[in-house]
Order: sequence, then structure tokens, then C-alpha cells
Amino acid sequence: MAGVYCPTCEADVEPAAKFCLSCGHDMDVQGPITSTGHDLNQLREVIRLRDDLSMAEKFDMIAK
Repeated sequence: MAGVYCPTCEADVEPAAKFCLSCGHDMDVQGPITSTGHDLNQLREVIRLRDDLSMAEKFDMIAK
């Protein structure tokens, strides 16, 4: 079975998960993805626009 990942932070998630345990992404809004390798600039922009994260959390996520 292929891995299932969070579309925000690309952490492994359970296929039926409601939220990502790593970043808290609501999987009902945008479901899981089955491969990683998103455009890094696009991923950084998604993280930058998250209002629920502190600046330090955003830097930590981008640095990963």
C-alpha cells in the first residue's frame, strides 16, 4: 500500500484521519495525498498563510 501524507506538511497520516497529527491540518478540507514532492515554494506559501501558527512554528515547518 502506498503511503498517505498530509498535503500541508507531508507527514505520514492514517488514510481515515480527520486531522494531521503533525501540523493539525483539517483533512476534510483538503484530503491526504499519496506522494510527496510538492513545489517547495508552494509549500512555504501555504505555511506562511496559516493564521493558526506562531511565527516560530512557521519557521520550524519551513525549515523541515
